[in-house]
Amino acid sequence: MDKASKGISIIRKLRYLIPRHSLVTIYKSFIRSILEYADVIYDQPSNDSFSNKIESIQYNAALAITGAIRGTSKDKLYRELGLEHLSSRRWFKRFCLFHKIYHKKSPNYLYQLIPQNHNRFYLRNQHLIPQIFCRTNNFSDSFFPTAIKEFNKLDYQISHNVSFQSFRKFLLKSIRPVPNSLFDANDPYGVKLLTRLRVGLSHLKYQKFRH
Repeated sequence: MDKASKGISIIRKLRYLIPRHSLVTIYKSFIRSILEYADVIYDQPSNDSFSNKIESIQYNAALAITGAIRGTSKDKLYRELGLEHLSSRRWFKRFCLFHKIYHKKSPNYLYQLIPQNHNRFYLRNQHLIPQIFCRTNNFSDSFFPTAIKEFNKLDYQISHNVSFQSFRKFLLKSIRPVPNSLFDANDPYGVKLLTRLRVGLSHLKYQKFRH
């Protein structure tokens, strides 16, 4: 956390020296990678307090990159930069890893941990993976029970598509916003003011009153 926060302070100093797209690249390469280290393992979807703590660091980074005012809508700010919520990225990475395991593109000992459907009769939901019985909430929030539960919710044509690239592309399309254009503007101060207007929180009295 401290290492990521130091990186954000550096971005804040560089905001008026280099273009925004470079700042976003720096964030993704050197800061977000810290926040996402082993996230597939530690992620617990029901643990909102931890998830919010991690998300607040990305929010601070988005403020540093854009110069937006604190209190700006997180969703609007992420859409401005084309950033996904970290919780959505963990969801995406969990699906991608499970897809590789399920289609035997990872070590076999991982595939053997997935329950198999041994029913000999044809059933409408025969393609669904049997759920893992969980005695505790911690185990229920762990990787395999969560991934199986979510994987079964996907459309059959998507989840059982062996092509990993097609599967990955479909998931990314559902979570990744398209960043707003800066219209080739090169003035950092002007870009900051433009961003504040677009995200709905600037020094205009109307926007401040609405906020």
